[in-house]
Amino acid sequence: MKIISTLLIILGFALPLRAAEEVTVRIDTVMKPTVEVSPKLFGGFLEHMHTCIEGGLWAESLPDRKFGDPATADAPLGRFWRVIGDPGKVSRTNNSVYLSPGGGEVGVELTGIYGVPGKRYRGTAFVNTERFKGEIEFAFMHGERVLERGKARVPRIKGRFATHVVVAPANTAAGTMRFIVRGNGTFVIGAPTLVPAATTAGINPVVLPLLKRLSPTWLRWPGGNFAQTYHWRDGIGPRNNRLPRPNLAWPKGPAESNDFGTDEFISVCRALHAEPVICVNVGGNGATAKEAAEWVRYCKRRGHKVKYWELGNEIYGNWEAGHTNAATYARNCLDYIEAMKTADKSIRFIAVGHDLNWNRTVLKLVGGQIDYLAQHLYTNHSNFDGLMAEPLRYEKFLRDLKELINTECPGRNVRVTLNEWNINSKGFHNWSKAAALFGAGMIHVMARQDGFVDYACSSDLINGWPGGAIQYDKGRAFLTPPGDVLAIYRQRMPGKKVIAACDNPSLDVLAARSSSGSKYSVAVLNRDLKRDFSLALDFGKWKPHAAQEWTLNGDIPAQKRDFENPLALTPRTRKLAKGLDTYRLAAPPHSLTVVEFRR
Repeated sequence: MKIISTLLIILGFALPLRAAEEVTVRIDTVMKPTVEVSPKLFGGFLEHMHTCIEGGLWAESLPDRKFGDPATADAPLGRFWRVIGDPGKVSRTNNSVYLSPGGGEVGVELTGIYGVPGKRYRGTAFVNTERFKGEIEFAFMHGERVLERGKARVPRIKGRFATHVVVAPANTAAGTMRFIVRGNGTFVIGAPTLVPAATTAGINPVVLPLLKRLSPTWLRWPGGNFAQTYHWRDGIGPRNNRLPRPNLAWPKGPAESNDFGTDEFISVCRALHAEPVICVNVGGNGATAKEAAEWVRYCKRRGHKVKYWELGNEIYGNWEAGHTNAATYARNCLDYIEAMKTADKSIRFIAVGHDLNWNRTVLKLVGGQIDYLAQHLYTNHSNFDGLMAEPLRYEKFLRDLKELINTECPGRNVRVTLNEWNINSKGFHNWSKAAALFGAGMIHVMARQDGFVDYACSSDLINGWPGGAIQYDKGRAFLTPPGDVLAIYRQRMPGKKVIAACDNPSLDVLAARSSSGSKYSVAVLNRDLKRDFSLALDFGKWKPHAAQEWTLNGDIPAQKRDFENPLALTPRTRKLAKGLDTYRLAAPPHSLTVVEFRR
């Protein structure tokens, strides 16, 4: 039959297309809705890992600017800085490199520097030449092209910051910064930095427009696994004086510069109009309840108004610093809560959640003291149907968890923050259409919980795991297809949830009404790999006069967007102003359509 069909097509005889199945979806426009599709389902997760913050969110262009990367036999200054000349004439300590040419010459260079094309950058470094007599040669190159070069006799400088301005070229070849000194004594270069001349709260200017599209309502920081190794005092005070530390949670990455600490996090939250959520270290790497309480006190004294505090991260896992069992963790929580409330009685607490057995123990011991359980979901499916079914499986878990909370904490409104969820890249890629459709399914599930899932965010916000909604590399950035889904739901679906009656199990429909009642938004997820649907949307007596339609479609679920194809899977949008009384919505196989109707 396949051979005959192919022959007919070659000869110009088109086979009849399979007609789309007709489905009617009835939107309840009579009953006044009471439950919100909460904007808090669209938060952001920031962790010091895999260029999520440094090399992603943060505008600093110099990797390892504090010379903290571990040395190896082949790389005495680590993986980023290279010695020019005799390594024995170069040393480093306290965020600085010491060049002692001994009558000859020696230098260092840093490559892999990327900026925003055409952007004006300001470079600054601390220099001390009090014990040096000679000259310095400085060069800044873009690929093989020398942008800046200079040579000068060095005056005696006891120690101050020197500044230089450079404009990034129009393309994104790697930049190289080189210092060579000639003479006697020791030339000290400390904490060099290269940042855009103007930023918003230190945010990478390429990433900022995409952050504004996502508009996260809250931000969680500093992790993640990193939180269980972090000591908050490392990230306060003048940035150039903060010492780098090994990233114990993610040791394959660079050393942690500690440039992005508490005050910087709060500044980013304020710039994005996002609620801050801080995850404290519970028992990892020498952390104590007293240290957590002092962090609360510091934030209160600085006027940071941090209301939500998470007590550790994934402590059930043997990969985690501070790993322990549920009973020990819960008892530790009691100590932390008591100490932290002495600093600020108004704060709210998030405890680590896991499976039902872990949660039962935690709720029995500390349920009366907490406000939220933090749940994480990472799933792996190479089969499309299995991936589409995962949100429904998790919905059953949420129902069971709600029943457990009602049993163990009667009368106390303990809710869930699903503050890490995503697929991992062992199945479908995180930048694929399948991942985007999975994300839509998760949003629908969370919205159906009527406020039980109060806060949520996918993992991560930028880079991090491959699932970062924003991907940034070498001066370029794009929003992934799952990021598109988060942005369109954040923009189009706020309002009160209304009943959308649909009896077809392949279709997942979510509908919301604006507070004024002048707008309805309808999202239709077609989870079927083969079936095509034509939906008639019935609004009863409510008649729309305009509509805007947004559709994510593509040839196959595995199709993805990447740096080489940043426009792949671009959602199709269209505006409609006629014929809406008989509006029909096309729902092709494995697709998502969101429509906003206005009166």
